[in-house]
Amino acid sequence: MRIFIISKGNESFVLQDVEILKDLGYDVVLINSWFCKELILGKFDLVISWFFSRHSLIPLFLVKMYGKRIYCITGGHDTACLPEIKYGIRRYAIINFIMNILLNFFDKIIVNSNYIVNELENRGFVNNEITVAHHFIRQNDLKFNEENTRKKQIVFVGGVNTSNLERKGLRFFLETSKIINNYEFICAGRIDYSLNEYLKDFPLVKFTNYIPEDELIDLIKSSSIILQPSLHEAFGLAVVEAMSFGVVPIISHNSCGLVEVAGKYAYYIEDFVSVQSLILSIEKTANLAYRRDMSFFVLNEYSKQKRLYKFKELIEEC
Repeated sequence: MRIFIISKGNESFVLQDVEILKDLGYDVVLINSWFCKELILGKFDLVISWFFSRHSLIPLFLVKMYGKRIYCITGGHDTACLPEIKYGIRRYAIINFIMNILLNFFDKIIVNSNYIVNELENRGFVNNEITVAHHFIRQNDLKFNEENTRKKQIVFVGGVNTSNLERKGLRFFLETSKIINNYEFICAGRIDYSLNEYLKDFPLVKFTNYIPEDELIDLIKSSSIILQPSLHEAFGLAVVEAMSFGVVPIISHNSCGLVEVAGKYAYYIEDFVSVQSLILSIEKTANLAYRRDMSFFVLNEYSKQKRLYKFKELIEEC
């Protein structure tokens, strides 16, 4: 079977799905535009669109014209409605209405958390063909980090840009650096240099800018806490990856899918007043056994095998 995955970018979670489908023995082609000769000529058996946006429309038309099947993996910006931070395409009523109609033309809808199912339903989209398939975390010998190499540092992982100031809780992270003086604050992510003047207000934060994946892993592994009180997360792969290394997450009750995914192992923050006492609580309760149990939980719950099995079931229905 030949499967085309169409995505606007080559994000790590997209490449993970390419890997899964290849492991299942399928001929997989990743494309970043509908303008592909083989797609236009119908030389495929199944198309999977990662996210639903303008890049999905012509492939949707072509698939229906050839009488074949198309799946959509959706979540994040294309299901969100947060007008207070200007995030989410569904904050526009007419676009929300049109997207609900078009989504029904897909043969299967795949989401990465139950939260996204509820979010779609709250935006008026109800479909029995929605499947929850969580992202997976890579399992290797480098996962859990013992206490003797863990530093007193708090990390944030994500792009340093205007959108993430509120959506990913970056502003909260930066402001917290002014309150907590016995931890090093490290912000790992590509910097939008339009924020240069704003970032000068946080001299105690170390900004790494973009770093290769192996360096990022070393940084996360050596940290004690990941502080990421997002306002919207479909899943929160960076935080869950950090948990697999034994790094304790501080998130918000409003962090959507991340609340579902991190579960009982997350610590929840509401405001700056409580952040200091919360960190003291982590120091007292998040011992080696706690961190090891947390790591085991996420590695077992979000394994590659589970996502692979879900995809196998979905594709065998073709």
